[in-house]
Amino acid sequence: MSYFNTPISKVSTQIYFSKMSFVGNTSALDYLDFPVPIFNNISLTRNSDNLVIPTGHYLISAATGVNNSNLITNAINWSVEQDGVIVGNRGSSTQNNKVGTDSSFAAITVLTGTSIIKVQVTDQVGTTSIDTNTSSIQIQRVDL
Repeated sequence: MSYFNTPISKVSTQIYFSKMSFVGNTSALDYLDFPVPIFNNISLTRNSDNLVIPTGHYLISAATGVNNSNLITNAINWSVEQDGVIVGNRGSSTQNNKVGTDSSFAAITVLTGTSIIKVQVTDQVGTTSIDTNTSSIQIQRVDL
């Protein structure tokens, strides 16, 4: 039997959920845009291609749907960027011997002030555009 020497405190999770978009064909180093969120109870600032987030612990998931004519030769990779630095693992739309796309994930902590979050196309092969209906970002936040 286990006993806790310290009380367990409740943690309240806040969520930001939005589609992602991009006008035209993508290129490497492009940033995806964040339209009006579907749900948001995090006190953050939304700009066209970035989110300014306050202190806290975050889990970020970005899934990108890609329009293209050939699932293997036309593809992108993308990553979450925090203050100009790629963080977490990258997502990929390459569908060689698999079904669907991989999401990019990042677990980050903002200790003081704010941090700027973006989703960047890190690699581009062939010609692709973003399918807004199947592209989304989900951010979960808990207090420090």
